[in-house]
Amino acid sequence: MKSDWEHDKLSDRAKGCIGLLLGFLESGRLPQYFNPKNNLLEDNDAIANDVLVIKKFLRNPPQLLIPTA
Repeated sequence: MKSDWEHDKLSDRAKGCIGLLLGFLESGRLPQYFNPKNNLLEDNDAIANDVLVIKKFLRNPPQLLIPTA
């Protein structure tokens, strides 16, 4: 059985993680893992800039070379 994190799927998994982060940034809510009531993005003025940087990255991702084992 192939893993979702095998070499040929790494790009898709990385984009998925970044997309998930983008959703948290756009909603302004990122619950802390151990205490979900704690919003890690609360009172953070840099969120709008972070969203723009991540959107730009998703539109034009850099070419990454991942070494093979």
